[in-house]
Amino acid sequence: MKCVRRENGVVDYFDALLQDIAARERDEGALARSNAELERCVAERTGQLTAANAELKTKETALLRYRQELQALRARLIELQEQGGQHLARELHDAFSHRLAARV
Repeated sequence: MKCVRRENGVVDYFDALLQDIAARERDEGALARSNAELERCVAERTGQLTAANAELKTKETALLRYRQELQALRARLIELQEQGGQHLARELHDAFSHRLAARV
């Protein structure tokens, strides 16, 4: 602010620059509201992702258990197939042995 005086020292006028800060205050308020809304959205999405991650881990654990069970079932199936093949081989061997013994 500047004070302009006449030659006799009497103040003629003040020269001042006034700035309207209402627009700035509105903008700062809008920015604060936007930041609060963004924080709320981030917190909500973080909660959703945390829940989805927990569900994914649960499903991953179940999948691992199912894979282990499937592997055990495959091993058992192979074992049973081998036992069946051995049993069939014995039956065929015994049948042919009896036929050969009967012919002699």
